[in-house]
Amino acid sequence: MKNTIKLTTLAMTALITGSAAMPVFAADAPKTSENTNGTVNVTAPTDPGTGNLTLDTAPNIDFGDVVVGTTSSATTIDNNLQTTDARATGAGWNITVQYGDGAGAVLTDINQAWKKDTVLGKGFELALAAPAYDPNNGTGNAPSTLNGVTVNTDANVIASAAGDTATGENAEGMGTWFGTFDKSNTKITIPANNLQGQYTAQLIWTLNDAPVA
Repeated sequence: MKNTIKLTTLAMTALITGSAAMPVFAADAPKTSENTNGTVNVTAPTDPGTGNLTLDTAPNIDFGDVVVGTTSSATTIDNNLQTTDARATGAGWNITVQYGDGAGAVLTDINQAWKKDTVLGKGFELALAAPAYDPNNGTGNAPSTLNGVTVNTDANVIASAAGDTATGENAEGMGTWFGTFDKSNTKITIPANNLQGQYTAQLIWTLNDAPVA
């Protein structure tokens, strides 16, 4: 009887131990999601006239009638200062303004800037207000370096868009942007030693393909 009890006990112990060691597999859950990829290669436009950096418009400025010996604000500014940067590089840009000689070349003698036929204006001073860029009038970051300029024969920077070619996050002026000018802060001063009449000067606006350092 002792042998029988002993065997039965051992057998039961082995059976219980073997049952505990057997793995239990759960049923696979049904597949309800999938991960995929979207891919696009962004390039600059290749159509003629696009894919470039362009100065689209620049303003003509009219001061109307100005009494000699006084300073007066502009009466009409007919255009915005509009640029389009379709390079897709984030390289930035800047715009300068200076007097021209009337034929499109840069003027070298400021005393030749304002003319009435063959009569030269003496000591005229043209002060341009800094252009204003509305963040809602473009995509991304608007140009942020904006300067008021007293026009002379030098290429003075009036607007500059910062570059960021690494990530583009901080690049400014990409796509189409336009700056507007405040007429009340765009002024001309006419010294008292000038003859009456209508004088004209040429302004050269130049878009350069890098921001101001």
